[in-house]
Amino acid sequence: MGFFYKEDMNRRIFVLGMGSSGLAAAKKMKEMGNDVFVSEAEPENNVQSAIQQLLTLNIPFETGGHDEQIAGQCDMIVKSPGIPQNIPLLLNMRQKGIPIYSEIEVGSWYCRAPIIGITGTNGKSTTTTLVGELLKRKFAGVFVGGNLGIPFTACPDMPDQDVFVLEISSYQLENIEKFKPRVAVILNITPDHLNRHGTMDRYIAAKKRLLENQTAQDIVIYNNDDPLVVEITRDAKAHKVPFGLQNTNHVDLLIQDGILLHQKNKIIDLAQTPLAGLHNHYNIMAAVLCALYFDVAVQNIQSVLQSFQTLEHRIEYIGDLNGVQFYNDSKATNSASTIAALDRFEKPVVLLAGGMAKEDSFIHMRKLMRQKVKKVMLFGSSGKKIMSDLSPAVNVELYSTMKEALQAAIKIAETGDVILLSPMCASHDQFDNYIQRGIIFKQLVQNYIRQGKVR
Repeated sequence: MGFFYKEDMNRRIFVLGMGSSGLAAAKKMKEMGNDVFVSEAEPENNVQSAIQQLLTLNIPFETGGHDEQIAGQCDMIVKSPGIPQNIPLLLNMRQKGIPIYSEIEVGSWYCRAPIIGITGTNGKSTTTTLVGELLKRKFAGVFVGGNLGIPFTACPDMPDQDVFVLEISSYQLENIEKFKPRVAVILNITPDHLNRHGTMDRYIAAKKRLLENQTAQDIVIYNNDDPLVVEITRDAKAHKVPFGLQNTNHVDLLIQDGILLHQKNKIIDLAQTPLAGLHNHYNIMAAVLCALYFDVAVQNIQSVLQSFQTLEHRIEYIGDLNGVQFYNDSKATNSASTIAALDRFEKPVVLLAGGMAKEDSFIHMRKLMRQKVKKVMLFGSSGKKIMSDLSPAVNVELYSTMKEALQAAIKIAETGDVILLSPMCASHDQFDNYIQRGIIFKQLVQNYIRQGKVR
């Protein structure tokens, strides 16, 4: 059972947040015999679905704020990842010595099977999904979730799983204590979430926590081409398994002439997989190393790689009309993701970008955009900021909304062009999340295609 044994039941648990991870943690802790209370800052009208679930589970709750008196009487706080570390309630509870845990920490208390924890600034979701598909060729019980889709504690049959494949964000790692993956995977580190972490050093420190409880019996699979990743794995206690395209002298898995090789043995010709682009080659290498660690047969690895499709909102092809292709890369919430998307295309790109910036500067994007981008159509709250960073080096226009930017892009697009939504920014200024942004973009494009309107 991990941390909570039978005699540890009836703990008083204060769950902070009614999002999916908060609800999952509350339900799990309730099932294990604990006294659970859920607190949400949003008003009641905004969380009706969550309230109905808590009523069904007979879990008491509050909305519209956090009662410090109730929190102060609890044995621990389980914090949802979206809640910042520095809200007054948490600062006060730390002073009282009340421990604060994340939902993935709680999940690890009840988990007997090996955990694969996958982190990085970009590529986490694709790699996590791919690892899950690869391991399903060997094991019956493979749970895929964490920051991707289903919360860790929402797994309905934890004791029966063979392996857990978890996407792990920096937010989730902030409040771990004993969480320990058998396999840690670090894909890359570039500036992101600095509005939350404050500095790049703090962001890196959060990512590094994935390794802190590992021992020599565990492994860390990491990108040997990324200097920041190499630095944070330097003092790792786990066995190191590097991969890379550039520094290939000390890696077990590499790519030569488009062929994926493991210890000089061919795995697959990457031309046979739909996962195109340099960024996806890194994702493939990390995922294949996970599969090889768990002894997945090479023929099964080949089969999965040949059939695996790009995830929704990740350089997702939408359609073509009169030679103009449309792609949805709404998941690109930072410049590194947009760089990976632009590297995918040889054709001229009309780029739609903007939203709520998570980076201080986009000046570093000028050179690549001059090479790849015909025109940038900016929108959203950070549009003016990005415009000042890019122009006059890059051809830029500014619009209020994504719809207006798309309309303008369609007017100038010519046969052979690509219209790409790859925002470089978070979506919360105009949308609920990147998923809603991507769905709306696809709907707009599909309407234009149905109407035959490209110019």
